[in-house]
Amino acid sequence: MKHFYAYRYQAFNLAIQEIFKQLQQFVLMLATLFYIFLPGLIAGLFFGLGKVVQSSSVQVSMQVALAYLIFQSLILAVFKPAILDSKNRIFHTTLLKHNAPQWACDFMAMLTCHVLWLLSLVLMLAMGPDKLSRAPHFVLFMFSQLSFAWVLLYRPPALFWAFISGFVLLAFSQSVIGFLVCLNAALLASYFMPQTIRFNFKPKINIWTIWLSYFSADLWRITWRITMSGLVFWAVFIIAIERPDLVHWYALGGALLNQLWWASLLIETNQFISKHKLYWQSINAYSKVAKVQWFYLALLASIFTLPFLSLFTGHFSIWLSFMLTPMVILLAKNRSQLLAVVWASCSILLILSMVLI
Repeated sequence: MKHFYAYRYQAFNLAIQEIFKQLQQFVLMLATLFYIFLPGLIAGLFFGLGKVVQSSSVQVSMQVALAYLIFQSLILAVFKPAILDSKNRIFHTTLLKHNAPQWACDFMAMLTCHVLWLLSLVLMLAMGPDKLSRAPHFVLFMFSQLSFAWVLLYRPPALFWAFISGFVLLAFSQSVIGFLVCLNAALLASYFMPQTIRFNFKPKINIWTIWLSYFSADLWRITWRITMSGLVFWAVFIIAIERPDLVHWYALGGALLNQLWWASLLIETNQFISKHKLYWQSINAYSKVAKVQWFYLALLASIFTLPFLSLFTGHFSIWLSFMLTPMVILLAKNRSQLLAVVWASCSILLILSMVLI
């Protein structure tokens, strides 16, 4: 049995290293921005957890709890192949007589990658038993973090129905405990619901509809970006209510992050165009399909940046970040290797203008 545990440990380490190699440029860009925003980022995460523990508004506590559960699902979805050792999982049965060791390894790997739960654990230990006894819903929230993470590993479509139920529950729940209990009950019910969602979308292929077909065939590429844009706006909106003196920083940071992940999508779709380059050249449509690609993604990036402008319009830097979005997308299309440098330079320039002007 110890050979299996040793194998899973090595496989997990190698898979994590591979994931970070794939995300190297993305992490570099985030690190460049958050080198400046890092104290605010950490404070913002604990600020959100603090709102789950105690808030003047029960509705805010429930909203933050649901937002954290959605956010953790996006993070863990990236690490899921490493957690489950998906590449070699079919061969695990040759080393095991039963599934308990496999589940134990999955659970330990999940905890290692579960950054938001670890932050909650740090906060719980800092609170101590006396304060924790006055906030029992926080313990239930931490249990919900684990239950949603566990279901993500083995029945991810169930999370869709659970989160839909969560948004409905926000309108009717009167307490955080009641909300979390009902949310976990919805998760359990969703676990046994039909898990396959099919989209029978087959339009006539041309330079405009090819991208609709591309995204419908691989919804994850666009789903996590839309979800992250919504979550970041949601977080900044709550900060605008609770701390209006900080909204200008978080609105600009949210707009820049939104710009980043939509620009990275153009890099991914460039690979699709290159793969079928000969086909598009054979029908004299190669340049046209690339222009349509830029138009769609610049439009999506601009649409999801607009809400941040609605939160703070008092400084030209937030407007400049919006106007620069199509240019950054165009750069990702033509000079993807320079995206990290240009995006980071623009981010630092806009942040400095916010400070100095």
